[in-house]
Amino acid sequence: MNQYEMWDKHNFVKVRNLVLSRLIMFNARRGGEPARLTVNEWREAITGTWIDPNLIERNNDPMEKYLIDNLKLVYQAGKGSRKLVPVLFPKDTLEPISK
Repeated sequence: MNQYEMWDKHNFVKVRNLVLSRLIMFNARRGGEPARLTVNEWREAITGTWIDPNLIERNNDPMEKYLIDNLKLVYQAGKGSRKLVPVLFPKDTLEPISK
């Protein structure tokens, strides 16, 4: 993707639908949680707000380190908004969502 390319509504809708489908399938969830992502929640995912830095430093498991490095995590209000629902973002969705 060219970062300076102007998007028309057809390209935007196509990329949005592809990314949303990827998130729904990857997280094995209904479409509601990923579709309701707010800008604030996206910033939390990118900055790693929900992951404790002390836990990352003490972690010795290579699989957990790989997952922490390659996935972004955010918690959103669930259906009844009393529970928090985790949503994981794989690396291949980060650039299209940022765009």
